[in-house]
Amino acid sequence: GGSPESWHLQGLAADFVVEGVRPSRVRELLEELIDAGRLQDGGVGRYASHTHYDLRPHPTRWNG
Repeated sequence: GGSPESWHLQGLAADFVVEGVRPSRVRELLEELIDAGRLQDGGVGRYASHTHYDLRPHPTRWNG
């Protein structure tokens, strides 16, 4: 049901749901890994039910 150009369909994105952890906290942890150089600085989006991360070539942040 998503876009044909979806990062997910290209194998370059993942949505995270961690039981007992708010999506906002998962986003904070992803940001910490990016700041530490452990993850590429791509797209990070927080939604009510999950946190999205992708490997786009430019940093992008959003709240869904």
